[in-house]
Formats: sequence, C-alpha cells, structure tokens
Amino acid sequence: MAKRKTLGSNQEKIVLYLAEHPQKTMSDMQKEFDIPKNSYNIIHRSTKVLEEMGFILRDEETSVKARPTYPFVLTETGVLYALSKKPNIKDKKNILTTYSEIYPEFKRYLALAQELGDKLFSKLSKYLFRSLELFDKKKKRAKMRRFS
Repeated sequence: MAKRKTLGSNQEKIVLYLAEHPQKTMSDMQKEFDIPKNSYNIIHRSTKVLEEMGFILRDEETSVKARPTYPFVLTETGVLYALSKKPNIKDKKNILTTYSEIYPEFKRYLALAQELGDKLFSKLSKYLFRSLELFDKKKKRAKMRRFS
C-alpha cells in the first residue's frame, strides 16, 4: 500500500475520536460513527492506513469474556495532529491531560499552556503538527546525507 501524505476524512475522524476516547476498538468506532455492520471495512482500512502512517498504535487486551480485543491509542504524532485540528482550547487541554498519562512528555505542553494562557497557546498549537512534520523531514534529509 502506498504511503499517504495527508489524512482522508475517515482517517481524520478516527484520529479526532481517539484523541478524546483512547483505548477504543474498531467495533466501538463503528457504533459511534453509525456505520452499518456490513461496512466494517471502512474502519478497518482507515485504521490500517493510520497505523502505517504512524498516527495510531494497536494494543492487545483481554475482554470480560476472556477474548482478545485490540484497542487503539494515538501516537505522539497523532496527538499533535489532533491538537492542531481542535479549535477549542478546552478540548486541547482535555486531550493533553488524557494523553499525558500515556506520554509523560505532554505534561510540558500542559505547563506551557498554563504559562502562555489560553489565547496564545490556542494560536500556537495550530502550528505544532506542521512544525513537527518539518522537523521530521529535516531529520530524514540529514540521515540521507550521512549515508550518501
């Protein structure tokens, strides 16, 4: 499967959903998005692409019935993408609070949000994901130069 550079509407919907509800399975998302049972592949394909792009991770847990379940969480890249897409500062702080338990580095973003204030942090957080993408591209170029 070819690597995508941007997210499709279903992928973006999943990332934004997982930002607010980590540890949800594909069937949870299917119910939440009102997707018919015979269209399960919509969620399956989208999550597969998101995993390949590095936006989400699949975990393995055991259900109440002692069967394996596979909940998803966002990666750090996925969290930053969700932060750049959420306009409401309260949503951004909720996402940071939720994911700071999974990724302790996000506690620094919460502290920064408190220091800067809601208005300034809201403006700056729009650019978090774009700056991360640029940083990653520069790192890749530097590695390519070292090996050439």
